[in-house]
Amino acid sequence: MAVNFNDTTPAAPSGYINVKWQSDTSNNASAYLPVAASSVSASVGITVDGGGSAPATGVKGFIQLPYAATITGWSVIADVAGTMSMDIWRAASSAPPSAPAVPTSGGKISASAPVTIASSAQSASGGSSAISTWTTALAQWDVLGFSLSAAATLTRITVEIFITKN
Repeated sequence: MAVNFNDTTPAAPSGYINVKWQSDTSNNASAYLPVAASSVSASVGITVDGGGSAPATGVKGFIQLPYAATITGWSVIADVAGTMSMDIWRAASSAPPSAPAVPTSGGKISASAPVTIASSAQSASGGSSAISTWTTALAQWDVLGFSLSAAATLTRITVEIFITKN
């Protein structure tokens, strides 16, 4: 049996490849098979709850990524108006069953542009210009850390980091 992947005749629709096969000289067949998208948008994040008061500063949690990705922006939403600033840290790690690495301030990727909410706002976002100084490349199994460096008035914060899976 001969198989020809991605034959150009007839042209396959976008997102598909044309696969043709021949079991003998008289039996030809073909099919369109879906192809996985080369990149998929996603988000990873954390919610910090101060239990009715502004949350205390410090490390609030970690997330390990099972795929390589590129950071494309961020978003933060709070329950009430206030101010906050959160740094994002990264540590290179290994696949399970190895224990994940724990990021520290030495692995800060948010540079001088942390995730922030300014006074009297309940939400903010940052796109490509807001992360222009960040380290945006993430390797498979990297661990992200979320460190709250300041918070006032607001009592619950949800921070999302937008990524494109590589």
